[in-house]
Amino acid sequence: MLKEIGMSPKYLFGQTILVIENHERVRFSLGGFLRRQGATPILTADKTEGLRAVQKSIPDVVVADVRGPKEDDLQLLHAIHLKSKNGIDTPIIAMTPMISKQEVVEMQKAGFSACLRKPFSPRRLLETISNLTNRLPRAIAPAS
Repeated sequence: MLKEIGMSPKYLFGQTILVIENHERVRFSLGGFLRRQGATPILTADKTEGLRAVQKSIPDVVVADVRGPKEDDLQLLHAIHLKSKNGIDTPIIAMTPMISKQEVVEMQKAGFSACLRKPFSPRRLLETISNLTNRLPRAIAPAS
């Protein structure tokens, strides 16, 4: 699969990525993809588990299933930003079903770093992580 979409198999080496997704199949699929990219995924089924994971150790990136900037989403954002490493905000990527451009703007104003509309490709997830962490995968890095 990775060769088909042109990705380096260990591109995310050393990154801890918290995935908050209530659909088990999607959660494990994302976890497997991130693991093949070299990341250490932490998989949680809901925001309560996600908050507990953040209390133990702040990840490098958070990928969370959200339905818009609702109270529990804002609570998650606040907890992650409070625990950010060295004063640098942890990138938080919202995965969400089809929403309007206005809702995307609202989510970014609330503190989400990026929004991915479901369904999205593994390549799109990797590009989004890369843009937020300033790590360019070899397959999509500009030629020198």
